[in-house]
Amino acid sequence: STGATGVVAYQRLLGSGYCYSASAPPYLATSISAAIQRIRVTGGNRLKSLRSSAKQLRKGLGAIPGLRVSGSPDSPILCVELQREVKDAAGTLDEICKLAQARGVAICRFNNRPKIGLRPETFSPAPALRVCASSSHTAKDITYVLKILGDVTAKVLGETPRAIEKKSAEPTFVSKKEKPEPIFASKRGEVSFSPDVDLVDLSSTKKQTSSDDGVTVPMLLGVWFLISSYRNFLNHESRITGRFIDGWLRLLGLDRNSMSPTVRSFYASARVAGSHGAYALVLPVIYWTVGGSVGALPFIFYSLVTAAGCMLKCAISQEPRTQSWPSITCMNAVALPFFFIRYCFGEKWLLRNFSTLNLGIGGLAILWVLIISLSRMEIGDAPSNIVGGMIAGSISIHVMLLWTPAIVAFLEGSGSIFNPALIMALGTLMFCPLPTSNYKFALGFYHHASNHVIRMGAFLVGAMIFPNEAVAYDSFQQLAMKAILGLFVFTFFQLLSVAIVRKLLAATLTTLCTIAPCVRACSLETYKVLEPALCSASCGFVMSTAVPVALQAMS
Repeated sequence: STGATGVVAYQRLLGSGYCYSASAPPYLATSISAAIQRIRVTGGNRLKSLRSSAKQLRKGLGAIPGLRVSGSPDSPILCVELQREVKDAAGTLDEICKLAQARGVAICRFNNRPKIGLRPETFSPAPALRVCASSSHTAKDITYVLKILGDVTAKVLGETPRAIEKKSAEPTFVSKKEKPEPIFASKRGEVSFSPDVDLVDLSSTKKQTSSDDGVTVPMLLGVWFLISSYRNFLNHESRITGRFIDGWLRLLGLDRNSMSPTVRSFYASARVAGSHGAYALVLPVIYWTVGGSVGALPFIFYSLVTAAGCMLKCAISQEPRTQSWPSITCMNAVALPFFFIRYCFGEKWLLRNFSTLNLGIGGLAILWVLIISLSRMEIGDAPSNIVGGMIAGSISIHVMLLWTPAIVAFLEGSGSIFNPALIMALGTLMFCPLPTSNYKFALGFYHHASNHVIRMGAFLVGAMIFPNEAVAYDSFQQLAMKAILGLFVFTFFQLLSVAIVRKLLAATLTTLCTIAPCVRACSLETYKVLEPALCSASCGFVMSTAVPVALQAMS
């Protein structure tokens, strides 16, 4: 030991208790001794069987498309990682574990992979599955495990080019009867599989044929070429500019790795202020308190901008780095404040009336956009996504200004039902792009966009049928009281309407299945599709009808 003499003497005197207290408890030492004695008796055959099982598992897992095996080739504990980069690798592996465990295969994900060796501090091991071989596993057990893992991996990751090649190069195996039993403990305390599976080689049966026939037009080819080119540009640009985020934030004194309470509070407040939950809370309150078409336009514009952002994400999403373009949060941060400044004060309002008040309003709007942008960079959003959201939000302002007269006329009861907002809602539901290369990701944003436009459409119809007239307030306390009361009333009516919608939908599908049994196979999927859409519609209709009527009755 080196250091001060007193410290070294203190450690030598009192440190022995800590060293020797780390020995194994008596019962654990006894069990280890018994295990060693048993291994000495049957160890040769069991080690040979274990090596054979581990080798077969490693070879089979390495052949599953989308997975790769790392670590020592002699280890019975296999570390299985994803072969390609995905946005949420840990969540993807957890989904594979969940599906595999449901079919009787006990695997798990490493919760903590230690940093071993001389590696930089910034090194972070990739998430991985833990698959353990056992000497009690038979070749049939391992074949069953590999089949299940191959099925669930293909279900979670989708088809990869390697999977397509594998289909054409290898025979197809299917199961006559599949009754997987979970892993159980035998009388000897060993863990083994007990599947009842018969594998049949159908390579000699009739092969399925697929057709590549299709129809396209030159215009669609040109549009898709432009989208692909821009996607490649975003992928390259995000990789470069993403490296500067930490430097920019440190320059502003907002290091995202800082533990300062002020910095953490700033980022947390900014994330909450720009979230969809904040808009869902504030925009209905604006309609109930302000009233009229001016109070309805914020919610309508927010829904249209969010739907447009989701459609852009669906069209651009293919590479992992382009899945966040554009930032919908930044689109709303730019579009909402500057649209209403332009709508309320007119064109070139700052040049025509250059005053301290107008300059302060413009400065607050710019500060709002800056704060939201910094919060997006803090969570890792690339500058290209943020700038793309700003540009898309600026364009949406000009589009909305063209649509506003028709929307206001519809709200006042003098316009046509074929107004731009409802037409865009219908277009979102029918023509949202869903690339097959990233279908699952795009489908999630399609659901998000469809819920927004359905809720907006119901809100628009309800606001036209039951107009909410503008009201003057004597004091701020009166306005705040109406806003709080509106939130309580809205929560009550929303929960009630959702419960009614779900019961009516379930009863309708049950009756339909009784009348026509042939629709039972698709009844569950029908419920999953219709339930969120009808709940969104009821939410929008209640927001624009029941709540204003109840508030007027209470006033």
